[in-house]
Amino acid sequence: TSKKLAMEKGVVGFYVSGHPMEAWQKICEHWLGWSTERLKTVAQEKAQVKKSAPASQATESSWGEPMGMNRFRAPKTEVKLAGLMSEFREVTTKKGSRMAFAQVEDMKGKVEAVFFPDTYTAVQEILKQAIVEGEPVVLSGEVEFGDEAPKVLVKTVEFAAEAHRNRVQQVIIGLAPAEVSPDQLRELKKQLLQNRGKCPVRIDFRDSTFRMRLDLPKTLCVVATPQTVQQINRIFGKEVVSLL
Repeated sequence: TSKKLAMEKGVVGFYVSGHPMEAWQKICEHWLGWSTERLKTVAQEKAQVKKSAPASQATESSWGEPMGMNRFRAPKTEVKLAGLMSEFREVTTKKGSRMAFAQVEDMKGKVEAVFFPDTYTAVQEILKQAIVEGEPVVLSGEVEFGDEAPKVLVKTVEFAAEAHRNRVQQVIIGLAPAEVSPDQLRELKKQLLQNRGKCPVRIDFRDSTFRMRLDLPKTLCVVATPQTVQQINRIFGKEVVSLL
């Protein structure tokens, strides 16, 4: 479980029997469009553009205002990013408010997350619970691209499992009839029954000459978790599941 993995890391400094993001990584990248790796790549690209841009001399606009580089700041980049919270620290501002800093970590790296006082007041309970239990969260916020590593200025936090459950409408399994054995179909039925839930399942059978859509009965609805996706993909030895 995630809590066991969190305890492993707390004791030995790294995950021993697996990574809590292993089941989530690919799903979250496809769903949210961001990972720590992509954030760092974008940061490096922006740094290169800034470094290679010619120095701009300040002039005046038609309104008589100075037009230096500071007048043309890039629009803020909004992101949604999933990961584990680590290296958490809480601080007191000069005004006496509490805010926090942490690292959001996935299987490709870490980036800093900043929780200003208003946000921290709203999310501190879920944040602390996520850290203790080692559960992935989804952060939304703005990215600050400085001269160093990017930082996410967080606006909202929610558990990845809850956010994911609320978004998935259907599990679709794409299969090529000629490549599927009766044993695999029996194992698929077994896995669906073991992961019963409320999300409908559809099988799309396709090859060059044949296409058929099969909506499975309500008795084979599932919980659309990353673990369910992993188990079904494992039966067929490749990625056959997509989430709608």
